[in-house]
Amino acid sequence: MNKKCPKCNSLQTKKDWARNWKQSYKCKICKHIFQNKTRVKILTNNKIYNLYVHWKQTYEELWEKYSLTWRTIKKKIDSVEFKKKKYFLEVQYW
Repeated sequence: MNKKCPKCNSLQTKKDWARNWKQSYKCKICKHIFQNKTRVKILTNNKIYNLYVHWKQTYEELWEKYSLTWRTIKKKIDSVEFKKKKYFLEVQYW
């Protein structure tokens, strides 16, 4: 399936090169180089934390699934803050 050139709307394109996991294409008509639009995966720190702690995902599994370095994964996990629960103790003196 050929990608459509965003500049001239031609379907005569070819794969050019890949960089940072993004495929680039080159239009044969106007020589315009463009990248395929990719969906951005939004990963919150809490989601990474839950996958790591509750779903027992390893750093390697998270890396393979989301293409994150181990340092980024560690930063996301370490940055999760927990809400402190406040407990009140009711005491009666007689």
